[in-house]
Amino acid sequence: MEALGGIMKNILKNQYFILGALLFTGLALWLAVSSVKQRQVIKPKATAAEATMGLSPRAGVYHQGDAVTIAVRVKNTGDSLLHLRAVGFDLQIDKNVFDVERFVWGQAFPIADRHNVSSNGLISVSLHRDSSAGTFDLASGDSAFLTAIHLRVKSNAHLGITHLRFQRLVVPDSGHGDVNVAVLANAEQANFNIESGESGGGSGNKPDLVITDVSVESRVVHYIIKNQGGVAAGQSATRYYINGQSRWQDYPPAIASGATLNRFFAGPVGSRFVCSTGHDQVKVCADIYNKVDESNENNNCKTITVTCNPNENPSPTATPVPTATPAPGAVILDFKIKFAGVSKQIAQQTVKVKIAKRGFHKVFDNVPITFDNQGRGQVHLIAQGVVPGGNYAIIVKGPKHLARKFCVNNPEARCSAGGQLTLRQGTNSFDFSNLPLLAGDIPNANGQQDGVVDSQDFSLLIASLQANAAADLRHRADLNFDGINNGADIQLFLNTMSKKYDDDF
Repeated sequence: MEALGGIMKNILKNQYFILGALLFTGLALWLAVSSVKQRQVIKPKATAAEATMGLSPRAGVYHQGDAVTIAVRVKNTGDSLLHLRAVGFDLQIDKNVFDVERFVWGQAFPIADRHNVSSNGLISVSLHRDSSAGTFDLASGDSAFLTAIHLRVKSNAHLGITHLRFQRLVVPDSGHGDVNVAVLANAEQANFNIESGESGGGSGNKPDLVITDVSVESRVVHYIIKNQGGVAAGQSATRYYINGQSRWQDYPPAIASGATLNRFFAGPVGSRFVCSTGHDQVKVCADIYNKVDESNENNNCKTITVTCNPNENPSPTATPVPTATPAPGAVILDFKIKFAGVSKQIAQQTVKVKIAKRGFHKVFDNVPITFDNQGRGQVHLIAQGVVPGGNYAIIVKGPKHLARKFCVNNPEARCSAGGQLTLRQGTNSFDFSNLPLLAGDIPNANGQQDGVVDSQDFSLLIASLQANAAADLRHRADLNFDGINNGADIQLFLNTMSKKYDDDF
């Protein structure tokens, strides 16, 4: 019995020990779980960011001496809003192939803390915003342009395939709970084939603007401008002079290779021809601001001698500015419109206007549009062939823009239904300036637009940032008409990408 009692005592002792151990283990587990839950509560929600780069061209064959431009963007691929104060990235290039010429910063992060190139070809960039500007907020799926990096293929570059690739993307914590580590999901790698020899070029690959005819009719100076070069010429400016004194300017649109345009100087009364000597020299010059990079810059002018009587000059108010005479009962449109990104007066442009209703449409090309000092455009159009009536829509396409359809006066939102405009005999005044034309459908070298904003337009836009970009390309890709190719044009393009296609034209 004593032996049995001792065994029972040992069992009880062990039982208490086991029970205590179980209790201790349970307490430890409870504390661990509680700690994990607490950490989960205070852990910031992860928001991934994706860096992508666009290339111009995206890939292909380059020659020694060629320029290459890389556009770098940051994209939010997370589900919640991403707050950015700064962004950094590393991009690897082959130093045996490329030299880095310059960087162009975007408006989102305009201040560079660091932009250097290491001896092994690692481009390291760190950008931030001004402290007073706050964060740059990216919604899920949105992207922001960071920088354009201008490279040049070395004259003695190694031949064959070379690569450009992202190494790292850093999005520092903004204080809004965003993660400090960003995700390089699907970062692009570019593959280029470098061949020997310099790139081509020459006079046959450039436009050449000439004035082929000048005449004066009813004191209005008319002229014919021709592009006798091998490629299209972008929009330019012409001016006419009387006896060496400048009188007025005109702005011809883009001209295809071999094409001609009949133009006249449609200024106010004081801009018209006035006879002063009886044998006056009238000279018209094309491309007066040298916007078009021509094969021959010395053949832009033509001069004629006008024989006239100085005593027969009419009163300045006697003859109106030459305009088309509307037929009786004609429909005349006077409407205001805006170009996205334009907030000040710019040179006269031309737009395409389509007037449509069920079973009918009529298109008017090269309709002049003039701008006030706030960037509002005014269009005056004699709509010959349009019958007065209701349920019309007016579609307008700008020189670098997607077409936009207007169904009502003073529109508040994009037109998604049939036209509701009533056109009457005489003047019909509308204000469409609430909804600007979106920029980004960049005309090609022949002055043609394809009705969509896509990678081809982006390639032209990025190419225009190159130091050696042709004047014609710079002009075509200047989306806000400020005479500068920079991040502002790229931001306008990105804003348009959400729409992307022409309204029905």
